[in-house]
Amino acid sequence: MFTMVRFKIWNGAAAFIAAAVAFAAPATAQPRIDLSAVPHQVGAFEPLSSNIIASFEEGNFLESVIVLSSGDLLITEIQSRTIWRVDPSGARAPFHQSDIQPVGLAVDIDGQIVLSGSTADGNAAIFTFKDDGALDRTILIEGAQFLNGVAFVAPGQLLVADSGGGLIIHVDIESEESRIWSSDESLGVHPDRSPLLPGVNGLKVFDGAVYATNSSRTTLLRIPAIGLDYRAGSPEVILQDISFDDLAIAADGTIYGTTHIFDSVVRIEQDGSVTTVAKTEQGVAGSTAAAFGRRAEDRNTLYVVGDGGFYLDPENPAPANVVAIGTDEPGLSLEASFSHIDYPNMEPAARMTMVRCMTVPGSDERRRAVAPDYDRFLKLNIARIAFAGEVYGDGREAELTARLYFMHGLDEARAEGIMESSPYLIEGVYSSCDAVPFDAMPGSIAWPDELSRGR
Repeated sequence: MFTMVRFKIWNGAAAFIAAAVAFAAPATAQPRIDLSAVPHQVGAFEPLSSNIIASFEEGNFLESVIVLSSGDLLITEIQSRTIWRVDPSGARAPFHQSDIQPVGLAVDIDGQIVLSGSTADGNAAIFTFKDDGALDRTILIEGAQFLNGVAFVAPGQLLVADSGGGLIIHVDIESEESRIWSSDESLGVHPDRSPLLPGVNGLKVFDGAVYATNSSRTTLLRIPAIGLDYRAGSPEVILQDISFDDLAIAADGTIYGTTHIFDSVVRIEQDGSVTTVAKTEQGVAGSTAAAFGRRAEDRNTLYVVGDGGFYLDPENPAPANVVAIGTDEPGLSLEASFSHIDYPNMEPAARMTMVRCMTVPGSDERRRAVAPDYDRFLKLNIARIAFAGEVYGDGREAELTARLYFMHGLDEARAEGIMESSPYLIEGVYSSCDAVPFDAMPGSIAWPDELSRGR
């Protein structure tokens, strides 16, 4: 059972949030962060093909991006408190706009959209949405400082970076309970660097581990997710002296990072070598987040959003762009990001035969008359019938068109022989019953619910 906890307070968190979210700090003629004091390796510049697919006017702050199964992008814009829906051609429309302060986005395996941010009165929270953009639920995260990047470590199990508190928090979306997942010192801010640089920031899951950026410490961390409860292992610094905001991971493990204040996108090979693949001239000024496409035609496309340099220099921002960058490898699929999930008690799926019995239109009176005998027929064959159900041609308000019976341990001839004795077939409720082989795929019968949820 998870417990609600109060998180430790980071001195200066309120000031950081005011600067990072409300942008109340006055504009100055010089950038607000001394870049010379922030270690950042860039490697060789090898630009990839790119295309600006959408452009928001100066002063917009595009903070996070996810790609839906439809191919559309969802993008948070902090200034107007809007989540935009943008299709790959660049057409856009508001998905959700309210007094919520939107920050980080993630999508679960079932399509559930979640957002990190804060309520109108400034309380840190996780929000869930319906498919049409309507707010579904608000899950308050008591004591959190500044919720930022989010990623699912398992279906329904969310990790969220608290950039102000230097924590990663685990949230069970169904129970709405939260706990500290990791409070390792490596997640906190660097004591000698600008307070405008957040601590743990972007999160992604790959090959049984959580990859986390720390913008203040200019590090990329790998944190193992251990066991069926996905507890945090010890963080390992796998790259340092590089200023990442968010990251996206390709199927082969190649990492693409957005550098935000350094106006670029950087590729990290598996051997640790660094290459800059896009800069301001490619439209990625103030690059904040990235996500790979999910359709066959754009799986090799990296979508990058940014703030046009607004955060670094609010007096001189460029347009905030959505840029499509062509890469040489497809992105990590959502399914593959859960490759670490194990089901030790999973049972083999049963081999079955499916029988489809077609219903005669207008046979309701006959069906009611013979229903008691049919009910007895089902009970006498209950050991053979795994499950059965009704099929409607056009929704449940339409007329019943067929019934399906899934039988185990029987071949097609034997299954049809049993159905020849069905009172529904004998009395003309069914016009015919035909059997075909059916190989059951894993489902709730093979994967008990508590295992499919990773408990």
